[in-house]
Amino acid sequence: MEQLVILLLLAFWIYVWIRVVGKTGNNQWLGLLMMVPIANVILLIWLAFSEWPIERRAARQSGEDSGHFTS
Repeated sequence: MEQLVILLLLAFWIYVWIRVVGKTGNNQWLGLLMMVPIANVILLIWLAFSEWPIERRAARQSGEDSGHFTS
């Protein structure tokens, strides 16, 4: 029974990381790297300092709106 609980928790944890990495605009399967001891730290640092799609979109929109007056 304990093995089943551990397996379910592990599967859920993998699913969560796949979703998180996918929402950053990167390949969602990079979330599997969270299972690799050194790679998980590197992936977390990379995600923290990389540019996310929402940041690119905001930069694009601010560039388009730079010539317009908004109040």
